[in-house]
Amino acid sequence: MSALAAALLAATAPLSVADLVETVDLSGVSASPDGKWIAFRIERPSIARNRVSLDWMVVAADGSAPPQRLADGGTATSNGAGVLENEKPVWQRDSQAFYFRARIASRSQLWQAALSGAITKLTDLPGDVMRVEGAPGNAIRVTVAPTARSTATAEAQLRDTGVRLTSAIDLSVGAIGGFDRGAGPESVRMTGDWFDRAASAFGQTDYVLDPATGTLGRPAEVGSESGSQQIDDARAAALCGRIDCTMLRPIWTAPIPGTRDQLVMVRAGIGEQKLYRLEDNHRQLILETAGQMSGSRHPRTPCAVVASAAICVSADAADPPHLVRIDLATGAVITLFDPNARLAGLLPASVERLKWTARGGDRFSGVLFRPTDKRPRQPWPLVVNYYVCEGFLRGGVGDELAFQLLAARGIASLCIVKQSAKSGKAADDYRDAQAGIDAIVARLVAENLVDRQRIGMQGLSFGSEVTMWMWRRPGFLRAAAIASGQIEPALFWFGGLSGRDTAAQLRARWDITAPDDHRAWRHMSPARSFGATRTPLLLQLPESEARWSIELIARLSRSAVTVDTFVFPDAGHVKFLPRQRAAAMCRTLNWFSFWLISEPATPRKDHEALAAWRAHEEVSRGAPDCARPELGVGKLENSGVDAPVRAGLVPARSFQGRSIE
Repeated sequence: MSALAAALLAATAPLSVADLVETVDLSGVSASPDGKWIAFRIERPSIARNRVSLDWMVVAADGSAPPQRLADGGTATSNGAGVLENEKPVWQRDSQAFYFRARIASRSQLWQAALSGAITKLTDLPGDVMRVEGAPGNAIRVTVAPTARSTATAEAQLRDTGVRLTSAIDLSVGAIGGFDRGAGPESVRMTGDWFDRAASAFGQTDYVLDPATGTLGRPAEVGSESGSQQIDDARAAALCGRIDCTMLRPIWTAPIPGTRDQLVMVRAGIGEQKLYRLEDNHRQLILETAGQMSGSRHPRTPCAVVASAAICVSADAADPPHLVRIDLATGAVITLFDPNARLAGLLPASVERLKWTARGGDRFSGVLFRPTDKRPRQPWPLVVNYYVCEGFLRGGVGDELAFQLLAARGIASLCIVKQSAKSGKAADDYRDAQAGIDAIVARLVAENLVDRQRIGMQGLSFGSEVTMWMWRRPGFLRAAAIASGQIEPALFWFGGLSGRDTAAQLRARWDITAPDDHRAWRHMSPARSFGATRTPLLLQLPESEARWSIELIARLSRSAVTVDTFVFPDAGHVKFLPRQRAAAMCRTLNWFSFWLISEPATPRKDHEALAAWRAHEEVSRGAPDCARPELGVGKLENSGVDAPVRAGLVPARSFQGRSIE
């Protein structure tokens, strides 16, 4: 047993992988028509149940009364990428109740929650309700999937007769089954837009429901109702004519009820936001904050707005999600509901925001998680994560790199985002990322904070592409880990059937065509360009993405690179099931602990190094901060709704001593 592993087993870790995986998120924030009430949804992952459960809450918009749980929201299901989407309730016109979708007892139907506490199931359709939206008048638009029985019958028949192969079928996922959105494996179909998957393989049907009579009819084209909106490029350009958008980007807008005014939220870099009130010929800055304010975990989701306040989900790099009220007259912020109060008190790392300019003039922002010894006797190891660094950073995109737990083990970590948009050309973006990473690593090394010989890197999606770009530079990284598939020749053919846009996307962004274009693929494909690299690499991939990354996996297995590969069955691009997420986070934590702390810099033979790593991981998975998630060991339940509620005039949280009020 290594000295590090022994220390891990002996330590008492106040924070664990389970704490981070089971962080409670808030979404669906919606104001009643009379502006008196705010409905919102609680999302609670459970490793023990391996599901994400939902609850619907309501709170007084003025903060005069504490939140109350109104209804069970059932079991959550993800979209086709493995992400739980924001889903707003539909309020009644009289503000006395709202409608919502809930998956209970394996069936998803439409429900009504009244402020009086009465809960009513409004539909008992044979197929699952997939989406609920408000429609003109008092109607509700519902989207319904085929029945489970008809789907099972169709799948059984297709197993017997064969599935006609079309561009809607992604064989990396499978013609039948192969994707688990949180309710068990099911079949999916591709929409034709890159990797977008339709949640129901056998189609969906829209209906309009009259809640008063229970009448269900097929609609003509009936639009949904929403005043708030995310902002596209054209809308952003128009708004920038009215506010100062220098180094800022408008991300959402919402009308202020009873006025002609609107709120606009803009951001610059990581977690820096400004909330403006726009009148006809005037703008007013209401709030400037170092944290994220939105209507869900995703920064582009608008807050709920009433005449006197905006009610938002507030989160920051080291500040878990909680619900706040922003007074539109004074900018004062109070906390309405905090389901993560216990977690906030456990976070050990010191967090510092960084800004820098790379060679060439590109600007970058970063969040540095420092180990508790703020000025180290010896420079720290460092793990870099590149791509998106928004809200509460429990692990980067996909939640697989536990920044806080790395800090507890004496490893610094840095989440980096480029402040300007991606160029649209992959090679240019990779080179820009490399320049930004080189610049900040050189700065941290010069400040004697970071050990240049102990740099690691991890990523998912575009972040994994940048990680592999840096991994291919011999000697730059001591270890690397990725959580998604790479741009490899097999991807072209998996998405190559007529009707898919894969070939066009590869040509437009990566400047590559069919795999017989050997020169371009040698430049862009990690499988064909890792050359003399010997940096140890951990791959934890969805099984579907491992299939079209098989050339890379196979070549690595026959090379001198120390590599360990895991595939996650039925997973989306982002791992949604709590046990898969916990296992991946734990393994990534152990991987960097081993290579950046325990393992000597002098490389062993590849088979010896791999054996040493596997022995280390077997011991380390029993450490207090990384209990075996598949066995349900360790703290499994987040305090969630049962946590003490901070309501009324509670001071806003501060970040590094700076109040957001």
